[in-house]
Amino acid sequence: MKITYKQSAQLLIVIYLPIMFLMWHHLVYGGTNLIGATTLMSIIGILFFFLFIKKQKIDKNTLPVYLFFIYCLLYIHIHLIIVGNKTDMFDRDLYSYHLTISIYYLISYTVGQHITKTNNKILLLFYLLISIKIFSNIDGSTFSINLSDIDNEKRGVYLVLADIFSLFSFIIISSTSSFHKKIILFTVSTIILFYLNSRATLYIFIFVNIIYFIFFFKTKKIISLIFIAIPFFLYFSDFFNYLIDINERMLFIFSSPMEDASHIARVSLSKTGFARIYESPIIGDYGGVIETNNHLGTYIHNIFSYWQTYGFIALICSLYFFIYQPIYTISKIIKTKKTRDNNFPSLIFCLSLYLPLMIILAKSYTWHYAWFCLGAIHKYLSENKINIKSNK
Repeated sequence: MKITYKQSAQLLIVIYLPIMFLMWHHLVYGGTNLIGATTLMSIIGILFFFLFIKKQKIDKNTLPVYLFFIYCLLYIHIHLIIVGNKTDMFDRDLYSYHLTISIYYLISYTVGQHITKTNNKILLLFYLLISIKIFSNIDGSTFSINLSDIDNEKRGVYLVLADIFSLFSFIIISSTSSFHKKIILFTVSTIILFYLNSRATLYIFIFVNIIYFIFFFKTKKIISLIFIAIPFFLYFSDFFNYLIDINERMLFIFSSPMEDASHIARVSLSKTGFARIYESPIIGDYGGVIETNNHLGTYIHNIFSYWQTYGFIALICSLYFFIYQPIYTISKIIKTKKTRDNNFPSLIFCLSLYLPLMIILAKSYTWHYAWFCLGAIHKYLSENKINIKSNK
C-alpha cells in the first residue's frame, strides 16, 4: 500500500506533537523508551523531508530560512575547526549540542510547512488520551508535575511537555467550529498547563486565546461568555485558591517578582550574556556559557540568545522571522473577512501571536518550536499567495 504525501503529512504532525508528548511524559514517571523521542523525531522528520523533497517549496519567504539554517551549520563547523570542541559539567559537548539543535530547526520548520488538516476524531482521541494520562497521575498535594525521578540535566522536560501541549491545544481548539467546544477545550488545556508548571507557556496560552476569541467571534458571544465565566469562577473560587496555595510558584512572580528564583536566575543570565555580547557584538559568544558557568543551558532566555550564540546576523534574522513576519501575518488575517469560517487562519492567528510573545519573553535559540510556528505561517502565506516583501 502506497502512502501518499497527505497521509504522511498527517502522520508527521501526530508524531511531532501528541506521540512525542506521550513519550516524554512516559520518561517523567520512570519509564524507558526503545528509542529516544529526539532520535525518533529526527529520523522521521529527515526521512519525510527527503522522501517529499519536491514538496519543499522554495520562495521568497522560505529561502531566507534555509539560508539561515546553512549559516548556523557553517558557524558551528567553522568554530569546531578553528577553536575545537568543549564539554560542560554534564559532559554535553558543544558541537553535538548545537548540531542537534540545527537539525531540529529543519525538522520543526518542515513539520510546520506541511501541516495539513487531520481527522478531528483522531486529534480528539489523542487529546483525550493525553488528558486522561495527566489527570490520572496528578498529585493532589502539589497539583504539579513530579520530576523527582528525572536526572538534573533533564529536569527541563516539563517545559518540553508544556510547549508540545500548548501547540497541540491550539490545533485542537482551532479544528472545531463550535464556540462552546472551543471554550471547553481551552478550559481543560489551561488546567493541564497549570499542572505542567510552565508559567510563561500558561500565561501566554491564556492571553493568546483571549485575543483569539475577541477577534474571531461576535460581541454577543463574548458577552455571554463573560456572564457565564463570572459565576463559574465565583462558584469555584475556593478550589482555585486551593490550587494557588498548593502550587504557589505559578503566581508567585506576580506577588513577589524580586524574590522569585526563576526570575532572579533569568536576570542574572541576561546580565552575563549581554556582557559577553558587548565583548564580541559581531560574531557573538558561541560556547561562552561553558567558560562562564560550565553549563550549556545558561544562555539568555529570550530572542537575544540568537545574538549571544550566533552573532549579530542571527539577531537580525530572528527579529525578521519571529517578530516582523508573524505580526505582518496577523494584520493580513484580520483584514480577511472569511477568517471566521476557516479553521486554518484561526490556527495561524494564534501561532502568529504566540510565537513573538514566547520568543521575546521566555524562549531562547534552543526553542525549535519557533520554527514549527514559522513553517505553518509560511504555509499560510504561500497558500494565500502573500509575499511579505511585495506587500501584496
